[in-house]
Amino acid sequence: MADTPAIDHSLYVKGSKVYEANYRAGLWILDTAPINSGKLHEVGFFDVYPADDAAEFNGAWSNYPFFASGTVVVSGIEQGLFVLRPSGAAYD
Repeated sequence: MADTPAIDHSLYVKGSKVYEANYRAGLWILDTAPINSGKLHEVGFFDVYPADDAAEFNGAWSNYPFFASGTVVVSGIEQGLFVLRPSGAAYD
């Protein structure tokens, strides 16, 4: 779904946002507002594998956006755990 060659997986929907792990491209946060047009709009991302966005199995393994605080955690296969606080349009 995200505009990258990285492999997308582990998508979770919370409110009007989709939280998507994209292996080497990291976490992408997409807005569902334009879904009737067949597209989702990127409103945020966090790259856990900045070397490249190749379609390989490294980088973001999964994410969890369901904390009441708005915190989102992303697990990187080699990188460890990232604790993030989305803001602006990325916050739902």
